[in-house]
Amino acid sequence: MEERRIERIAEAMRLSAESERKVLPVASRCLDVMMDAAESIQPRKDTGHVVEVYKSGFDPPGDVEFEDYSATMRRSISESSYLDNRAEGRRHTRKLWPFLRKNKVNSPHNTLESPGQLT
Repeated sequence: MEERRIERIAEAMRLSAESERKVLPVASRCLDVMMDAAESIQPRKDTGHVVEVYKSGFDPPGDVEFEDYSATMRRSISESSYLDNRAEGRRHTRKLWPFLRKNKVNSPHNTLESPGQLT
């Protein structure tokens, strides 16, 4: 069984090398064409051609006003900011955790006759 596996691996290697040998001339021609195209590039002429093709005739846009964000900023505190809400929460003496309330299962308002009325 091991000998048959080795024979199949050898056959796969031969087929792979043969297919690479068939493709190599085509790949070599493609690389030659790519080299010729790279050598024929003329940046100044190509840029001029692109400008001619895409020019619209409109005036170029003016300068954009620059705003310096690197300077330090003073932040104003709004009424809905997180810091204000935290400060207000510290003033309360009792804790407002939902799990500290009494269980409402035994409440007289929660009966099976009126399941929609929960308080």
